Amino acid sequence: MAEHRLRPTGSGKSFIACALGNQAARDGHSVRYQRLSRLLDELAMGRAKGKYARLLARLSKVRLLILDD
Repeated sequence: MAEHRLRPTGSGKSFIACALGNQAARDGHSVRYQRLSRLLDELAMGRAKGKYARLLARLSKVRLLILDD
């Protein structure tokens, strides 16, 4: 079984994710880049305000969702 490890700060994870997202957008795909903590806050607020289903529907339309820490 392959062992998965998190890469250290400054190793280029976000840079590579942005490069992939940029290329996907150039190829005509919808892309959304968001920090995970902000997305979780947005989902919690949407749930509290009764907009959770609408938010999930909007997210489901995105072809590539990039979540960054």
